[in-house]
This record gives sequence, C-alpha cells and structure tokens, in this order.
Amino acid sequence: MPFARLTVADEHLPAATRAALAEGITALLASDLRKARETTVLEVSLVPAQSWFVAGRQHPGTTGAHLEVGITVGSNSAEERSRFIANAYAFLAERLGAVPPAVYVALFEVGGESYGVNGHTQFARRRAREGPSATS
Repeated sequence: MPFARLTVADEHLPAATRAALAEGITALLASDLRKARETTVLEVSLVPAQSWFVAGRQHPGTTGAHLEVGITVGSNSAEERSRFIANAYAFLAERLGAVPPAVYVALFEVGGESYGVNGHTQFARRRAREGPSATS
C-alpha cells in the first residue's frame, strides 16, 4: 500500500516529469513511511493552471500541487508522517520549480478493516502475516 493522488496545475506537464514525480514520491513513501513499493500506486492528475487558486487568486508563474495519500491507521508514527510531509513538499518544490504560497500534502488514515489491496483488507493481510491475535 498505499494509494496516492498527486494533482498538478499544469495540464502540459511532460511525461518524463510525471514519471520522475511518481518515482520520487514512491521512493519517499518507501523510505519515510516504510511502504512497500510493489503495492504503491500513484495517480498523477493534471489540471489547467487557470483552475488553481490560492487565497482566492491565481499565482502566475507557479505550479500548484496537492498530494494526498491513503495509509492504514496506526501504521506510522507522528514523526514518520511529519518527515514524509516535509520531504514530499521539498521534493515537489524542487521538481516543479516555483510553487504558490500553499502546497498541501495530506495523509489520510483509514482503518485496516476498511482499506485493502487486491481484494484483501489491511486487517486480513496483517492477520495472515502475524497470526490470529493481530489487530488492525
């Protein structure tokens, strides 16, 4: 896991840049949050720059971004989550260049019985690994 969605306010972002963003975010999820690369999915959604507003106005010459990631409740410490948010922001700012005054990185924690991959909940996957006494 996890599933991540990166929205970028540049509908003409080159494919090579999209691929580099996907690789970099996947690497950060693995290093900062201990997420398995083989089950990490990232969607890069491009929106027109003229549709991106911060504080009610556009910021010409900047590339807006928003990263949201679904993770299982309790799978990461506050320190790990904080480190990922800081590193993801720095990575996005480095890759995208000038960014507007607000770029959000959001981690959404979902209960292990309500979140799964390939038809198996995180609770069931953990229980299979650790035995029947494992909890979500």
